[in-house]
Amino acid sequence: ICADVFYDEVISHLVRKGADILVQPSANPGKWHRDEQESWLKSAWTAAQNHPELRCVVNPMMNGLLFDLKFEGQSSIATLATRAPEEKSYTRTEPRGGFMALANQPDTEEILCVTVSANLESPASTAKR
Repeated sequence: ICADVFYDEVISHLVRKGADILVQPSANPGKWHRDEQESWLKSAWTAAQNHPELRCVVNPMMNGLLFDLKFEGQSSIATLATRAPEEKSYTRTEPRGGFMALANQPDTEEILCVTVSANLESPASTAKR
């Protein structure tokens, strides 16, 4: 589920099947350093940029301790950059459009909320027009 979003063929398959919201629950057992952040941009954020059919891609990140493992990461909700043009990004990467919501810190629990418009028509009914 987490690593799948790093593979465009998986996202393309889901979009062809009609997915328009993608959820990528993730747990990064380590420090949320710049290299980790640059790597993470290749998942949810990139999926949102490469697949305009997706209304949003939600990436909730686990934070805190689980036994002796510490998890860090910034939860995010991404969309196509033209839909969320305000520039922001992970703490140590260059700002960019496309983040609808982004956790402020990589090591604290936060709740992200956005409003996403609903397309109540099925792809089949749209195709008949």
